[in-house]
Amino acid sequence: MPFRNENELVNHGETVQEALNRHIVDQEIEKLKDIQDARAANREEENDMEDDDPQLLG
Repeated sequence: MPFRNENELVNHGETVQEALNRHIVDQEIEKLKDIQDARAANREEENDMEDDDPQLLG
């Protein structure tokens, strides 16, 4: 956890529990963004690979 003490974690008017919950939610949102970015990059790679295949003209 990147917090050395309670003052670094807790915003004004928050309880420690509320601050921890907010921190956990923020971390999960970042993880989901990373997953979405990885999936988008994977789709782009798949599309690029499909474009490189020889095309049959008939």
